[in-house]
Amino acid sequence: MSITHHSELPFQLLQPTKCYVDTISIFVPWRTRTVPQPTIIKELAAVNNSGAVFPQKCGRWPDHWGWKLTVQAPSESALLMLDDYQRRHKGKITNLHIAIDLFADDLSACENWLRDHVVLKYRKRGPMLRGENTISWVYHVRRRPPTRNITLYSDKPSKLNDRPCNHLEIKLRRCRTIERLGLYQVRDVMRLDPTVLMPRLIKLWEPHEEGTPAQLLYDDLEERKQLKPVSLDTLLLPQSIMFVRPQRSETWLDEHGWEYMRYLMHQIRMKRIQLQGIQLPSRRDVTLNDTHDQL
Repeated sequence: MSITHHSELPFQLLQPTKCYVDTISIFVPWRTRTVPQPTIIKELAAVNNSGAVFPQKCGRWPDHWGWKLTVQAPSESALLMLDDYQRRHKGKITNLHIAIDLFADDLSACENWLRDHVVLKYRKRGPMLRGENTISWVYHVRRRPPTRNITLYSDKPSKLNDRPCNHLEIKLRRCRTIERLGLYQVRDVMRLDPTVLMPRLIKLWEPHEEGTPAQLLYDDLEERKQLKPVSLDTLLLPQSIMFVRPQRSETWLDEHGWEYMRYLMHQIRMKRIQLQGIQLPSRRDVTLNDTHDQL
């Protein structure tokens, strides 16, 4: 079976495709009768103000046998901190959403093309879920969320550069599903290669019926024989993922490592790094402009 490169696309990509971690959740086994606030929540909130951190208790009152930490739009420092916390407390990745942003000149044509050509591998036979502005490849209303799913929408800007884009999100759920892909720790997610991972999750097929998604035709064995495969190189996937930068005003520190500087200062305040002969002022006494002038 020969794989064709789709040369005549109804749209044109204005810039290279971006791939990044949209949402990640880890489970930490921790049995307690109290309801404490883990220190990791404050640490993540200190370095990741572009997204949100959602802690969730696992178990019934008064016994809680674990915590689930969900971080949306994590920055590089937040992922490094989450990886360190996972290794120290023997946590596991339970949810992982990988986003692919395509910056096309015609968002409507690009959305229709992705809807008709993208096929989710290992999907059970069933209809697709169509919302007002969102399309999901697996219909899961009033059901348990699937272990693999794809979501597509184009009504929101990209989280990387706030530009209009087609947002194709690969949603992975459960530890077994994520570990089968070789992603055991957060550091593995930071090093993943989309050109190697995506062929294990999705395919591109050219439907022979106009207006009918290839996913619905792929469910039928007879219809599947009439589909023509299309190379994933059409999407121009990058060889490494990117990281969402925290939303701050442009300053000197933004160009010279503000995120690393803030992470280092936080480690010093948590007394993980000790400095002799230097007295650090409190956070309330120092503003961004004062820090800029001192440097």
